[in-house]
Amino acid sequence: QQEATGLGNVTSDLVDELQELDIKSSQSLGLLVEVEHVKKRMLTVAQTLEQAQRFAKTLRDAEAAVGAGDLRTAASQLSRTRDSLVALERLPQFKDSRAQVD
Repeated sequence: QQEATGLGNVTSDLVDELQELDIKSSQSLGLLVEVEHVKKRMLTVAQTLEQAQRFAKTLRDAEAAVGAGDLRTAASQLSRTRDSLVALERLPQFKDSRAQVD
């Protein structure tokens, strides 16, 4: 009978440990999901910043062309900028870009 009681206690302890491990695993999984969400948001921010840099460079190039009196190149740069903005507006991931970053 003592042996049975001892085995019952060991089994009970093992069940308790397994439950604790299950809770810890669930918490770890939740943290991993949250980290993945933050990672995706950061990637979106990085892509947006890269696009902003390209846009700013195009504007600087257009401004330099105007300063040099090369209106044809300036018009081409500005047209490319306009076309890029129109294309971006059509992309689903940029329709709510502020909401994605927030």
